[in-house]
Amino acid sequence: NQIGDAGAKDLAAALVANSTVTAVGLSGNNIGGAGAKDLAAALTVNKTVLMVHLSANNIGDAGAKDLAAALTVNTTVQVVRLNENKIGDAGARDLAAALAVNHTVTEIWLQNNQFTDSAKELLRSVQTSAGVLL
Repeated sequence: NQIGDAGAKDLAAALVANSTVTAVGLSGNNIGGAGAKDLAAALTVNKTVLMVHLSANNIGDAGAKDLAAALTVNTTVQVVRLNENKIGDAGARDLAAALAVNHTVTEIWLQNNQFTDSAKELLRSVQTSAGVLL
């Protein structure tokens, strides 16, 4: 599948009203920052999704920022997979800040992104509440 941002927007609209889907697997779907923003908006209201798999997309720092904002209010998502998404230091900082206040995420995958060692250290500092895989 290559649903891209347009497909992510459509899926996000469906997730807003969803009461049964617990896992969203969208790895390798050419989703960028715009698609991540739409999915993040859905996650601010969705109460059933437990796992979000967005690995091997192109969400970048902008998408990471939007997902981080969603994680500050979402109380159901437990697993987030964002490896291989071109996330840099800014996105890593946003995710670390979200993980510091989110007590539901138990596992977040961030391998093969573009952040520096200092950003990795920041993410490791919040690892006590969430398993951060770098």
